[in-house]
Amino acid sequence: MSKPLSGRCLNIGNCEIANSMAPIKVEDGAEFICSECGKPLVASESSSGSKNNNLAIGVVAIGSVCFIVAAILAVTTLLKSKSPSAPNTGAQTNAGKPASRPSKASVILRLAGSNTLGSKLAPALVEAYFKSKGCTDVAQLKVEIELINVTCKLNGNNYLATISFKGSGTAFTGLKNGTADIGMASRRVKPAEVASLVTLGNLTSPANEHVVALDGIAIIVNASNLLPRLSIPNVRSIFAGDTRTFSLVGGPSTPVTLYRRDDKSGTYDSFKSLVMNGTPVSPSAKTFEDSNELSSAVVADQSSIGFVGHTLIGSARAVPIGVPGQQALLPNRFTIQTEDYPLSRRLYFYAHSEGGNKEVAQFITFTASKAGQAVVEAENFVPLDIVSARSALPANSSNGYQAVTAGAERLSVNFRFNSGSNDLDNRALADLDRVTEYLIRTSTKPSKLVLIGFADNTGNPASNVVLSKERSNAVATALKSRGITPGLTTGFGAENPVASNSTPDGQQKNRRVEVWITR
Repeated sequence: MSKPLSGRCLNIGNCEIANSMAPIKVEDGAEFICSECGKPLVASESSSGSKNNNLAIGVVAIGSVCFIVAAILAVTTLLKSKSPSAPNTGAQTNAGKPASRPSKASVILRLAGSNTLGSKLAPALVEAYFKSKGCTDVAQLKVEIELINVTCKLNGNNYLATISFKGSGTAFTGLKNGTADIGMASRRVKPAEVASLVTLGNLTSPANEHVVALDGIAIIVNASNLLPRLSIPNVRSIFAGDTRTFSLVGGPSTPVTLYRRDDKSGTYDSFKSLVMNGTPVSPSAKTFEDSNELSSAVVADQSSIGFVGHTLIGSARAVPIGVPGQQALLPNRFTIQTEDYPLSRRLYFYAHSEGGNKEVAQFITFTASKAGQAVVEAENFVPLDIVSARSALPANSSNGYQAVTAGAERLSVNFRFNSGSNDLDNRALADLDRVTEYLIRTSTKPSKLVLIGFADNTGNPASNVVLSKERSNAVATALKSRGITPGLTTGFGAENPVASNSTPDGQQKNRRVEVWITR
């Protein structure tokens, strides 16, 4: 009779058997996988069946804590450490369990969703958060291609955060089925997703929706392609397969080869929303599951064009993007912070504000703090902290706009509104405090503030001017409650669009309030 094989599951944080580090017996000839989660096992005994006394040792590194599983024939000795509860986590401990069972890490945070967030930014934020709590031995363990565990030790206990990044859509399935505490998304939650998660409350409310960082989708070409600029309609035509040579949009006379992200990608979702407007991407486009691989492919192909998050351009060349009649912009910190860059996007955390896990609220608060935003910047994403800069005026700016902004510096923020209203959106609500902090930090008098409102081009021009002034007044009212009285509020209707008014998303971007500081 064949001897059963013994293995251990390393899918920690997603499998109770893995969390317990308990051995799993598998009959000889049966598939060598975990009986709970189906992941492949790591052998903890010699699978060759040899009769010598060699040790089969499996080492699982979690932080600087190593669980060493040694099997000498059929004898296994496991050490167990005591594990008192951590403050404010509600996590289960190992206290009271038999000494023959190994210690296990308590899972205190589970993040799932966007690979843009999950592959490097979220793990870095979790590491910094753990350190801010006084944890030691903080480390990352890549369990599989799209799963990273961050581990630490606090007061003798082992703690664990799991970060699964299989696309923004999985953020909301994870929240719905209870396998995620925080959903990571590189696009805003869709109305159908909001409806399906109504039991968690309104996911678009300020308590549940949190802008963590900003990013921009870069349209990239080979470095030898000196294509001067593209409009959104140009990009749409190219990726629909209608524009087949770059010469048709002002570039070289080379054919177009399309590269795109995969269907699960939040980058692809954002691209479809910001660019394609319901037009399907050509089936000839080659699909990539990883943005770094896509960028590398563009570098190697002179006829290529693709899109990636702006931090993943690599050695490719980004093409300036602009609205027809307006100056084309490259994705950089300032153009993305203001969201003037037409393909800028917000990166979100979604969570149930009353879900019972206090660690969730504490972690999200940390991400918005100065320490959290420093991590955002260190990971080459765009932080939400406000800076000021001299800003080139858009082409064809009116005399009135030029007069109001003469000699002024612009703040790297635009206040935007919920669809169909003058109510500030969730990022804007947080930006009110950031503007206040900026004035205090730079000793700028509130009377130096200039708020300039804009509208989309629907309706008649006179009404749009009125709407734009109402928006600047709405921001002024919100600032006044913080003790800040701006020196000037005004509006210029549908002037200076930053996005196409032919789409709802573009109209939403154009309904905004700029913030300037006179000197």
